[in-house]
Amino acid sequence: MNPVREKMEAAIKLLIIPKLREMGFKGSLPHFRRVTETKAELLTFQFNSSGGSFVVELAVCSVIDIENHWRADLTLKNVTSHDMKSRQRLGSKAKGSDQWFVYGKRNYEAGHDKIESDVTYQNIAAEVVSLLNSQAEPIWLALTHHSSGTG
Repeated sequence: MNPVREKMEAAIKLLIIPKLREMGFKGSLPHFRRVTETKAELLTFQFNSSGGSFVVELAVCSVIDIENHWRADLTLKNVTSHDMKSRQRLGSKAKGSDQWFVYGKRNYEAGHDKIESDVTYQNIAAEVVSLLNSQAEPIWLALTHHSSGTG
C-alpha cells in the first residue's frame, strides 16, 4: 500500500474509528454498520483509485430493503453502503454532491509519495469526526425516511 495512504488510514484508526465505536458502530475499514432490529445505518470509506483522497458515504438499509434487494445473501449484518442506491457523502452540501477529503496528490502526480507530518492526516480525520458530530445523524434520519417510503 502507498505509504501516504497508510498514514491517512492510521489517522482514521486513531481518531475516527473510536468515534464510530462510541456511536455504536461495528465493522472495520472500509465498512461500518450500526444495526437495529429494523435497519442498518451504514458508513463506508471509499478511497480514490488514483490515491490522495477519500469520501465517507452514508446510507441506511431497512428490513424492507433487504427483502427487495437482488442479492439473496444480503442481511442487515453484512450490507454496506455500496449495496444501497440512496446514499449521501459526509460533508457534501446536498444529496448527490461530492465531498472528497484530500490527504495527498494522486498517484500519477509528481510528489505523490511525499509523506506529511502525522498532524496533517490527523487534522483531516478530525474534520471527519466534526462532520460526524454535526451531520451524520440527520443524514441517516433523512435516508431512513427515504428508505421506508415516508420521505
